[in-house]
Amino acid sequence: MRRATLVSMLVLAVASVGAAVAHAVIDPTFGQEGTAAVSPPTPSGWSNERLEAAATGQNGETYVVARQSSCASYPCSQGDFVFRYLADGALEAGFAGSRGYEIPPETTSFYEAGQPLITVDSSGLPVVGRTVSTSGNGSAIVVRRLLDTGEPDTGFAAQGAVRLPCPCGRETTQLLAGPHDSVFVVATAETRERRRGQKSGATGSATLIKLDSTGHRAKGFGSRGSVTATAPGEGKIEYDATTPDGAIYFGGRGLTRSTDAGFLLRMSKKGVIDTRFERRALKALQRLRAVKGNEVRVTTAVVGRTGPIELFGSAGSIGGFELRLHPDGTPAGGWADDGLALLPYPIATAVQGREGSTMALTGEEAAAPHLLRILGNGRLDRAFGAGGELLPGATEPTGYSLYPAGLGRVGVTDLGRPECHATCEVTGRLWRFLERK
Repeated sequence: MRRATLVSMLVLAVASVGAAVAHAVIDPTFGQEGTAAVSPPTPSGWSNERLEAAATGQNGETYVVARQSSCASYPCSQGDFVFRYLADGALEAGFAGSRGYEIPPETTSFYEAGQPLITVDSSGLPVVGRTVSTSGNGSAIVVRRLLDTGEPDTGFAAQGAVRLPCPCGRETTQLLAGPHDSVFVVATAETRERRRGQKSGATGSATLIKLDSTGHRAKGFGSRGSVTATAPGEGKIEYDATTPDGAIYFGGRGLTRSTDAGFLLRMSKKGVIDTRFERRALKALQRLRAVKGNEVRVTTAVVGRTGPIELFGSAGSIGGFELRLHPDGTPAGGWADDGLALLPYPIATAVQGREGSTMALTGEEAAAPHLLRILGNGRLDRAFGAGGELLPGATEPTGYSLYPAGLGRVGVTDLGRPECHATCEVTGRLWRFLERK
């Protein structure tokens, strides 16, 4: 499943006086000329083997999970440590006693310790998780909340931690922030099977567990705070989106005629699948058959509290598209070309902007991404330049995430790629853009 992108409201400060127009600029107050290096401190003999995850709070602070290791003695030591970078891109030296908070492995076996996860709740506190897969006991996740100091919140759940049985595997589990300090655990899975004896299929599903602000299973959500949604048409879940009120959308493609153009599920804030919406969205997604590119697929969704549902994607060599739906799942027929607008670039990820706009990163196969602003009419904002804004120093085509970074700002994260010689070392980057006259 494509890493899902946390979708929340992005407020961009736009000033317009007379003929003046807004355009994106790198934020000169952030890091060094708008770019901050992410290289968490290590003790002597240790190195940053890789950056596992990152999450940004409402005020622009970014939490980074670094896998650090040392082979100065046998056996090698390693751990996943959480560090905080401030809204100006500087490392907060005092967070968790300057060493960073180590996410417990939850097992004595390295091979059973799973994926470290992080999100930031609606109050701005980091919530961390660790998936675990033990022989004979199945898989689970352990979730903790940290205080602003970087220390564990012992008032969360039972003495600061909650263990939840779930189909939580490596690279298939997320922590998502919900409303009122709630947190969602989202675990996707695929069951291989043969469809009617014709060809191999994959039935995808997503299991959601909702925790309330106290760290306990949320009442009024599914069955004891848990719901499992199955993809139609033996499909695979490829993207998701959350709304400010706690509704969640899952999308992907299936093997049947009605789902091979795509499907979209809506789960209400109470954990109920909206079957009427599902049928309408299936019909609306057939509109993508009009796109003549190769490998036409939706890659990301942007959904606000009451506005339209915006589906962005790739059409291979011809660029990308936006398919816009009404909140009930029907196509926005009066918008663009019967709800569909073609774009000159494939879109990898996007977040909601101000006044109907969308901020997006391109997803071209052999080029580093550009930052675009897509206007409410489906056209590119030319104030960003014909090809959008470049990410200074970016060279790789993939591995980036986009997020709101406080009032009037949008940020981009690159977790970097390890360079290995005697040891492996990685340095990530944060970029910050703003709008101005």
